[in-house]
Amino acid sequence: MIPLRESSGLRLRSTNKNNTSVLYIMLGIMVVLGVSCHNDEPTVKPSSGWTEAQKRNYFVDSFAYTEGSGRWLEMLGGDSSKTFATFFKRQYPNNHTAYYVDPLPYALEEEYIDTTQIDASREWVRFIVFPFLDLPYSLVLERNAGRSYLTAKLTDGRGRYCTGQLILTSKHELNDSLTKSIFNTLDSLDFWRLTPDTSCHGGLDGNVWQIEAMVKGRYNWVERWEPDYCGNLVTRRLAELGNELSVQCDLRSLVQVCDKRRLWMTRIDK
Repeated sequence: MIPLRESSGLRLRSTNKNNTSVLYIMLGIMVVLGVSCHNDEPTVKPSSGWTEAQKRNYFVDSFAYTEGSGRWLEMLGGDSSKTFATFFKRQYPNNHTAYYVDPLPYALEEEYIDTTQIDASREWVRFIVFPFLDLPYSLVLERNAGRSYLTAKLTDGRGRYCTGQLILTSKHELNDSLTKSIFNTLDSLDFWRLTPDTSCHGGLDGNVWQIEAMVKGRYNWVERWEPDYCGNLVTRRLAELGNELSVQCDLRSLVQVCDKRRLWMTRIDK
């Protein structure tokens, strides 16, 4: 043991009383060192007082280009306080969405539907696709005052590895008769009561589709894996609706414009 030395005229003696004093001094030093080490870590953390621009910047810096984009961090043994879900609940505490763990809608700058506040006046359907290899994208069809608009968005993410951030938005008016047909198809499929498709067990690769709609107060959100090829007839029909919208906005061309470096990997169907 290294003997204690005299310091500033104070001598520490080996009595029980003074041993206790030494213990307190050592604990104090350990606390100071602990605080110093802690201060070496990044001090920028999500704050509920941030502006929307600050929240977006934090997302890009912390999630957009990391593996899994903060969705699976806790499952992989990471710090649960650093997941996207924790970020979302802190920044948007009043939004009671069913899929707050999913960072892709945020990357697409898409809304998270609050299931406690469904707008009975809206006629709206959204397809969000997280491809295994290609650019993530969303297709949103909304009808308002007899006019229909289709909005396509793409991020610069890399398959299901990371979400990236929004790089393209394309919006144009759509024939209202097609919109009515799509909403009628949702009704005929009883979309509003759909649950997971147990006939498809998913896989490690492949595209993941999220299909969400609200029409005159009715609402549902479902997720499907490779709906073009896996699942029951209802799932296949939902995939056909999404594919029809991708044709209407010429999604293939949009992907190629945004991702010229990887044309050979582009698998968007015509």
